[in-house]
Amino acid sequence: MRKALSLLGFSILTGALMTCYLIIPGMIKYVFSLLSLYIGFQYFRRTEGWGLRVGFLVLTVVLALLF
Repeated sequence: MRKALSLLGFSILTGALMTCYLIIPGMIKYVFSLLSLYIGFQYFRRTEGWGLRVGFLVLTVVLALLF
């Protein structure tokens, strides 16, 4: 249960940051990109399984497109 909530929370946050990267023009959009990369690295450091990592990537892309 804890792993699923962690996956969902990190994916929502990263998806929202990627959505800001896609929508906001100018140089500030790169800040959102760097923040999403940092959050992704933090999630990968905390998670050991390949399935959860792939799920994080897929869920992040889907949520970024939905937001």
